[in-house]
Amino acid sequence: MLQRGKLTLVAARPSVGGSLLGLAARTTALVDHHVVLYAASGPNRDDIFRRIISAETGGEYARLKQGRLTEHEQQVARELVQAGDLLMIDDGSDLRAEDIPRTPPRTCRAWPSWS
Repeated sequence: MLQRGKLTLVAARPSVGGSLLGLAARTTALVDHHVVLYAASGPNRDDIFRRIISAETGGEYARLKQGRLTEHEQQVARELVQAGDLLMIDDGSDLRAEDIPRTPPRTCRAWPSWS
């Protein structure tokens, strides 16, 4: 679980599991009912959602990327969409640490079109 009121910074090379933080963000938002801002620099919102769904369900990321979701994966996607007030995702490519405190008011709540 992420600690309430704390900034958790994860920096990792591509393909080593850094985006699994999204699973912790999902748990903190959906299970513990705390607001989470997942601010990522690099992956876009759809990619973050796919990675969270893959980690949660054990689904194959490549298949999810093609938009082919099982019924269980679709349910997890619906839960993520419904958690929009608790799990905010900012995928700004120009995101800097000093921008994070200003992010929640301007966070776009547009969710993936494939959900």
